[in-house]
Amino acid sequence: MISSLWNGVSGIDTYAKAIDVQSNDISNVNTIGHKKSDIRFEDLMYDGNNINKGHGVRVQSINKNFSQGDIKSTGVSYDVAIKGDGFFVVVDPIDNQSFYTRAGNFKMGPNGYLLTSDNLQVQSIVASPVKTVGTTGISKFDDTFSEFVLSKNLETNESLISINTKVSDYAKSASNFGLSGNNLKSKYSLISDIEAGIKDYKQKLDVYASNTLAASVPSKSQVSEISFDTVKINLQASGDFISVNINNNVIRQEFKLDADNTMKLFSDKLSALLNVDSKVEANGKITISSTIPGQEIKISGASVNNLSVNTNTLVKAEIGSGKALFDSAQVALQELVQRAGGKFLQMENSILSVNEKNLNMSNLNLKLDKLDISDYSFPKLEITNGNIYLKDGDNKFLVGKIANVSFSNNTGLTAVGNNNYTQTKTSGNAIYSGDTSQIIGNSLELSTSNLGENLTELLVLQKAFEANSKIITTSDEFLKTAINLKR
Repeated sequence: MISSLWNGVSGIDTYAKAIDVQSNDISNVNTIGHKKSDIRFEDLMYDGNNINKGHGVRVQSINKNFSQGDIKSTGVSYDVAIKGDGFFVVVDPIDNQSFYTRAGNFKMGPNGYLLTSDNLQVQSIVASPVKTVGTTGISKFDDTFSEFVLSKNLETNESLISINTKVSDYAKSASNFGLSGNNLKSKYSLISDIEAGIKDYKQKLDVYASNTLAASVPSKSQVSEISFDTVKINLQASGDFISVNINNNVIRQEFKLDADNTMKLFSDKLSALLNVDSKVEANGKITISSTIPGQEIKISGASVNNLSVNTNTLVKAEIGSGKALFDSAQVALQELVQRAGGKFLQMENSILSVNEKNLNMSNLNLKLDKLDISDYSFPKLEITNGNIYLKDGDNKFLVGKIANVSFSNNTGLTAVGNNNYTQTKTSGNAIYSGDTSQIIGNSLELSTSNLGENLTELLVLQKAFEANSKIITTSDEFLKTAINLKR
């Protein structure tokens, strides 16, 4: 009878704990990233000598069940969820202690850092320092860069590369460029050349992005020479002319004033063609070159009056490949923009795969001015596949990637409240988890608590608790009867 009394006591104690577990899961049914708990029971020691009489029950283990929770789209740019096995890494800025969480309801702190709802710093793989190419003396976008050119990401075997380019208002700053006979360009020719250069620049980046492993070979701009030196003397009077066929367009200049002046005016007409430079020497030789690397200029039918002239191609147009193909287009476009009195700036940064896999993590600032990218302090945030982008107009800057880790034994983690866990010897150390899970933006993982299951289990536990209470009262009645027998 004494044994049955203690059996009942063990049952009450055990099922009280089980009710606590179920009530905790029920209370956290709306908690972001909450993981329900699994409680397991075991029986206590048995008497020997084949009696097989047990001594009650106790809790064997209470472990978090890290099954996947439903993912809900929220439309909030700071919300992220993990699909699969993984945890966000967060650090307490006071004591630098690391915690791990599935709750991705983040925010930006007053100093610009990415924080959890309880102000822990979210750890990220920070993008490499920004590499800039462009107009001398300029290292970041300011208010003068009003014209968007491109924003593109490239994936290689080693990194994710982000390229952003802007220029100043070249249409406003453009004016006549060069001198008569020496690459003379009108304002409108300059603008047309830049627009064609921008189109080529974008196309070359697409080609490079389609095969980042291609050999790096620069493009070559065509340079051709037309030798009018031996026939220039025939430009003497009204009715004389000089002509040539450029890209199926006949360019013709009638005699005006003298041969030298006629040659200069003819060269100016060639320079007015789209993406063509032309300059004439005193001896009558005209050099024609393309302002876009790799673009062929078709030249034929050069003549003075009816006297044909030979054309000699000094450098053939050649399309390059790989990174140098794109770099050639960048240099050419920069030159065209600067001809128009404008400014050009291309920014490039990347996240290295080796840093991601080695978990080289740190805090992440979300202000473009703090990152020396732009004067704009509060850009829009976008998170795609864990990659963090800051948007300024049409430009989208890659600044980091949210760290994602896993453990060999998730159930070994210790829950410490506020949706956070700490690692233990049982859980093992944090390891890179990017290959086994996915970070989804504008979404949150919901609690895995299931009210139907929890309430059903609660009813079962209630009955078990009542039954064990009955064991105690019954045992007590037996004891009272035994005591009365002695009287």
